[in-house]
Amino acid sequence: MNKNLSQAKRLKVVIIGIENSGKTTLVKHLSPGAKSIEHFDANGESITVGLDIGVISLAGYALHFFGTPGHARFEFARKIVSHGAHIGILMLDSVEAAKAGISQRDKDFEQELMAKNIPYFVCANKQDVPGALALPEIAPHFNADVYPISARDGQGVDALRADLVNLIESKSNDWWSPTAKSA
Repeated sequence: MNKNLSQAKRLKVVIIGIENSGKTTLVKHLSPGAKSIEHFDANGESITVGLDIGVISLAGYALHFFGTPGHARFEFARKIVSHGAHIGILMLDSVEAAKAGISQRDKDFEQELMAKNIPYFVCANKQDVPGALALPEIAPHFNADVYPISARDGQGVDALRADLVNLIESKSNDWWSPTAKSA
């Protein structure tokens, strides 16, 4: 591991959302050397069964990104992986939301992040796909800032990264003060 990363203060960023919402792809955009624990189904589709993990240096911190499995049957893994997170990212599949509306699972994921009492972002992924639900139709359903992104080609990821820096700089005293608590 890079010496600078091993000596930096560490922050855990957990990425949650339904299956195929783009969590693995986002982790790989944020941390190009990211690794995944995946299974390929009979159709050759990748399913995250454990986690995605990547680490980068940002704003003087080592950010450890953990993408969690989206399938309901792997909920136990999501809960284990997300324990102790400092920051959350909820990935929303904008195409699925256009077809069926904002799902109850997406709302439950937000409640899960809110219950951890950590700052979080909502990423409206697949905004580059025709027929995706538009941001003005998504934003009123959530209590956090919503970022239009395309995890596939990286659109909007730089804006998310910039706001991660802003968040880290504004919260660093909270995370590293003697009275700070772990989530």
